[in-house]
Amino acid sequence: MEVFQIMQTTYLHPSTHVYDKILVIDRDPTGPLKDMVTRISRPKLSPFQTVDRQMYCSCINAFNSLKCRGSLMTINELPQLLSYLLSNGYIIDTALSKLIGNSTMESGDRSVAFISYRN
Repeated sequence: MEVFQIMQTTYLHPSTHVYDKILVIDRDPTGPLKDMVTRISRPKLSPFQTVDRQMYCSCINAFNSLKCRGSLMTINELPQLLSYLLSNGYIIDTALSKLIGNSTMESGDRSVAFISYRN
C-alpha cells in the first residue's frame, strides 16, 4: 500500500500576485483523488529567493478547490478534503501523521496528513 503525504505550501498566484496557503500532495495519487490534482509550476515567492535545484522542485501537485471551480484548494478546505478522502476509500494514517506532526520540510511545506488508498 502506497502512502501519500498531504502538505500545505505558500503559493504566489502569478496573475493576482496574492499569497495563499494551498494543499498539495507529494506525487501523483492513485484512485479517484487523481482527478482532483493538477500539476502546476511553483513560482518563486520573492525575487530574492535563491533556488537550490536539488531541494526545490519547480512543479507541485496541487488540489483543485471543491468550493470554487478553477481555483486551487486552500487550507480552509481541509475538512472538506478529509471528508472526500474518507468517503472515497482513502485511509488517513493518524499514527504516522502524529509521528511526523506539523513538521516543516526544507522546501517550507508543512506536513498536514498521510493517506493511503484502499483498492
